[in-house]
Amino acid sequence: MEKQIATQVLPKQLAFTPGGPPSAFAVEVVNHSNRYASFQLEVSAAGTNSLSERKWYQVSPDISTKNPPGDTTQFQIAITDSPVPGFVGLMSLAVRVFSIELEEEERESLKLTLEQGTGSVPLGLNLPVEHFDADPGEEIQIPVLVNNPSQLKTRAVVSIQGIDSSWFSAGHEQTINLAPGATVPTTFSCQVPPDPVQAPSHGYQFQIEASHAYGPPTHIEGSLKIDPLGFVAFQAQPEELCIPEQFQLKFWQSHPVTYELLFENSSNLYQHVQIELVDPPPHCTFEVLPESTKLGLGDSGKLSLVAHAHRPWLGLSKRHSLQVDAVWSNVDRIDSRDETQVLQLEIKPRIPLWLVILLTLLGGTWLWFLSPFNQYNDRYGHRGAVTSVAFNGIADQAVSSSNDTTAIRWNVEGLNTWWAFPYLENIIQPGKQPTHQQKAIRVITYRPVNNDLVAVGLENGQIQLWDLNTDHTEPLQTFSYEKSDRVLDVEFSQDSRYLFSSHGSGTTVVWSTQRTVQQQKIFKEQKMPFAIYDSVLLGNTDQWLAIAGQHNQLVLWNWQSKQPPKPLPYPQSGTNHYIQSIDTARDTPNLLTTADTQGNITLWNLSACLKDVTSCKTLQPQVWSHGPDNQPVRSVSLSDDGCYVASGGDDGRVMLWPLLSNGKRVTKSFDGIELHKPETFSRENLFQSILHPRSSDRINSVDLKVIGDKILVLSGSDDTQVRLFSTTTKDVQAKIKRQTPPCGKP
Repeated sequence: MEKQIATQVLPKQLAFTPGGPPSAFAVEVVNHSNRYASFQLEVSAAGTNSLSERKWYQVSPDISTKNPPGDTTQFQIAITDSPVPGFVGLMSLAVRVFSIELEEEERESLKLTLEQGTGSVPLGLNLPVEHFDADPGEEIQIPVLVNNPSQLKTRAVVSIQGIDSSWFSAGHEQTINLAPGATVPTTFSCQVPPDPVQAPSHGYQFQIEASHAYGPPTHIEGSLKIDPLGFVAFQAQPEELCIPEQFQLKFWQSHPVTYELLFENSSNLYQHVQIELVDPPPHCTFEVLPESTKLGLGDSGKLSLVAHAHRPWLGLSKRHSLQVDAVWSNVDRIDSRDETQVLQLEIKPRIPLWLVILLTLLGGTWLWFLSPFNQYNDRYGHRGAVTSVAFNGIADQAVSSSNDTTAIRWNVEGLNTWWAFPYLENIIQPGKQPTHQQKAIRVITYRPVNNDLVAVGLENGQIQLWDLNTDHTEPLQTFSYEKSDRVLDVEFSQDSRYLFSSHGSGTTVVWSTQRTVQQQKIFKEQKMPFAIYDSVLLGNTDQWLAIAGQHNQLVLWNWQSKQPPKPLPYPQSGTNHYIQSIDTARDTPNLLTTADTQGNITLWNLSACLKDVTSCKTLQPQVWSHGPDNQPVRSVSLSDDGCYVASGGDDGRVMLWPLLSNGKRVTKSFDGIELHKPETFSRENLFQSILHPRSSDRINSVDLKVIGDKILVLSGSDDTQVRLFSTTTKDVQAKIKRQTPPCGKP
């Protein structure tokens, strides 16, 4: 096959002195093909690196124009430097001519004589390893080969640049002696700092330079990559917040709260951090200020998470959880600590719970105060002085009468506790009676049988019987002895067949309670020379009636016989004094106690007297004072078992006096047990003391019941109030310092 390219090199030999003028030769190229073609030329020398970027010759032109078939192109080549620095002698040069269009090449050769140069010769450098990887704290070795191509002995200075010089423990510069044409290895020891902050993770381009006195510096490049190391951390302060954050007078306002989001970059990577909220709670809005932050190595930063919330007006506080994730820009191969924080947000209502509770308590108290639960409510209680009180047989109900013409039935539990219903009903309501009959009620008492009926005595002399099982529109019976003759006391016999009434005129009337078509029948009557204030049946058969009243008069009347009343010697006499109250014990009917306006309480054991009236003159009753100032005692009551006496009087105190089984008073309790003291607070009457402080008014009536181990005392006073006082036999026993109850009951 005929060649398409013909070449000729002129001359075939030439000489070149490094440092001197260039040496040139020409290459002629003929296009023997049948088409247009362009040509290029390359020159190479033995012992040179074809990949080296070092230029030691110049070609003109670089690329020829496209020539027609048969045309000739001439290239001029100038040798400007030694192909092999420092080489002296004869070497062969190869010329390669090629064409892209023809896809063919042609080679020629020529001889080049290199003479001893007059210029400098650069040193040769070689990096066996050009790329390095290291972790912070790791030590690496960077090997370098240094070559002296000249014919002269030289001293080379080799240095490394582009890496912090403090990382090289033996220094970043070395001095090497090089013989002519010698190659000497050397090593740079690089210690990467262990602190990631001092060793940023990225690629370091370093350069090694070799210089000597006989030539220009030589450079070679390599790279060092520091791998990522360290950690980033995320923390929120505080983790719990509340809206509102603290108490404020304008409690309805809703100010936002702020969480501080703290970030720490303890890695060797520069970071850009922002946050992401996962499932934010409803009715809440969150704002991040600023949206993100940049952190350098070892830097700390923060973002503010501002929380706004819609607060309900009422209700309970609501707690919401909010997940906050830190989004780091570069966390490959480093530790991300606590990248998720769960924040708590408590949202309180605009009207705080304590205010709701307070308003509820105030409103509830006010409603309770206005309700029948409040025994001091004027709409349901008495509006005048309470004149008489009485328990029913089992002490679960009680009745009271007043100067305001009313009579009320009470729930005893309601009198003892604030949450129970004290008011049961008005037996006699204001205005129930005709105007001319609206008089104060002086006394009220239960019928012993069934406790289903009460008898009341009025200021106008009337006696009324009211049936508690029917609608109280009118009394069951109404009768009177004499008009305007005040009824000061009424008393049923134990079988309820008879009713005894005592009057201001000094008359005691025995009424038969058997209802007939005719007017109520007077069974018997007895005149006394003094106004009668109280009377009580004595003895097991109720045949004796003790009558007491004006001038400290006390008599015994056997009403079942025709014998006249027998006076009972009273220890304290006086024309201007009165026995206000007497009482006996149902189970021990031989006991009698009295109270007078001189402030005395007298206890009688009438066992012998009831059997033989002649022995009454020799009785020696026990007498003691209700109080230290000897104010009048208006009422006394004996318990059914005869173990306790209750008393009340003008000093406003309610007293309890324990008795022994022989009917004598417990002397160790000389001063008595004070159940109620005026103008004082106690656990038993706290509500009474707070809601009705007028407790200094005199006590007009007391009644006493012992139910199980409970001792109940009911009182009525001038301040319109009916009060219940409760204690226990154990408390009484502790107060009198005895090991057994007063009457020997367990």
